[in-house]
Amino acid sequence: MILRALFNVPDIDDTTMILQALYENGEKIDDYYPTTATDYFINYQLRDAFITHNALVPPIQLQYNNFNTWTYEGIPSRIYKSEDYDVVVNANVLFFYSTQLNTSDLQTQIPEVFDYINYGIAKMNENRQKAIFPGSWTGVNISMYYPSPFTFTFFVSRAYNDGGAPITGNQSININKINEYILADDDNDGQLDRQSTDGSWGNFELINGTKTLVTNDLETALATLSLLNIYDTLNMSDKVIANAAIDNAIKFLLENQNPDGSWDSAFWFQAPQPTRYSGSAEITSGFVLEALAKYHATRPKTTSAVSDQ
Repeated sequence: MILRALFNVPDIDDTTMILQALYENGEKIDDYYPTTATDYFINYQLRDAFITHNALVPPIQLQYNNFNTWTYEGIPSRIYKSEDYDVVVNANVLFFYSTQLNTSDLQTQIPEVFDYINYGIAKMNENRQKAIFPGSWTGVNISMYYPSPFTFTFFVSRAYNDGGAPITGNQSININKINEYILADDDNDGQLDRQSTDGSWGNFELINGTKTLVTNDLETALATLSLLNIYDTLNMSDKVIANAAIDNAIKFLLENQNPDGSWDSAFWFQAPQPTRYSGSAEITSGFVLEALAKYHATRPKTTSAVSDQ
């Protein structure tokens, strides 16, 4: 029990994503809870707490009812605080809620979550101008648990595209600002700034004092999924840009599959205090397969990168 409290604390985005998988496979998930799953998790909203993203961003007090990351009510954990919230975690919870509630109920029950996520989107755009050097992770991402900025754009765009979260109205995802960040190609750390000529995506690192783009299969899949998720919201000129980026990324992924059918692992999750990273070929491969499936489902038949492969 003590080890569980310290190192394996139940958390809300893992839980809601498992529930989402069960729901999509026909399971009656409300049977697990006294009333409904959505009513149950309302208990894990926090009020009037401080948001601290990283050492470069000072704490800010916001009046948002964000969802607490951790749902374990047993022995207090030294590592996982009882009042801990993260914008990527909240994006996952929004995805789940969007599949369970109609738009009106969604906007009524968790309106502040939209405010918090839009705050995160705004910070991502603002921080593009403040990175220690363009393209670096430091000072750009806003999640303490998911180190790659591509994770946030994917999860937020998924809440809209796959979950049906609204993008219009007073309480909605600011899809225009997400698009601005994803499509930015202005040497200020937009997503397109970090696609290599071979189609892969990654982040810039200082290697022997030189700014170097380091790409991987995982971030390539996440970036591709983000573009596919926002594709129907783009104007025609932006779709042309997105088409080229997506086609090149899919070509890269197909050419870089391992002989055993997998794709290479990369850092996915970051645990704090002390900082530890984890990832796996299974996680990467899952997102790559999702990108390939969504590509075939949403892109025109005339695409040049992937025909019947």
